[in-house]
Amino acid sequence: QQTNKQAGLLIKQIQAFSRRQEALLMRIDPNYAIREIKEILDRLIGKKINFQLHCGVDIGTIIADPVQLEQAIMNLAVNARDAMPNGGTLTVRTYRTKLGESDVLHSEAEPGEFVCIEIQDTGIGMDEETKSHIFEPFFTTKPRGKGTGLGLSTVYGIIKQSHGHISVTSFPEKGTTFRMFFPIVPIENAESV
Repeated sequence: QQTNKQAGLLIKQIQAFSRRQEALLMRIDPNYAIREIKEILDRLIGKKINFQLHCGVDIGTIIADPVQLEQAIMNLAVNARDAMPNGGTLTVRTYRTKLGESDVLHSEAEPGEFVCIEIQDTGIGMDEETKSHIFEPFFTTKPRGKGTGLGLSTVYGIIKQSHGHISVTSFPEKGTTFRMFFPIVPIENAESV
């Protein structure tokens, strides 16, 4: 049964990555979405890791597929857990921020006001070479059989569908921080989605 579950998850990741799985984009409150999966995150990361959640106040709403957003957060949390085999701290934060032209990382994202969902760990970190490949499909640093190499490329695809972007800061032995930026939806535009 575990093998069937893993196969099903792999199929979903491949579909999401290849965009055959249509996103159900809607206006959502990211704080609510994260609180909804907090118990799942607690179980996923285990007892050796201290889990901290800091939700910003009045951060706004975003347009995203709620299931895919949850998947992106869980993928990043699992990667963080795996980077801390001896324990550590996983911190998830949400806040509102402004980004300019030089801050957006791909041509489909535009400057403006964003909700940032930040996932930070105190794990083993990554060197520059590893960081340069992490969003490539099938790239993994995990041992054979422990990862598909689709998790971060799937996260990247989910964020692009919402016209957002992702950044990563990491240093060997100092941990990693992923920041997912989603454009804030003004109230007057919220009903047109």
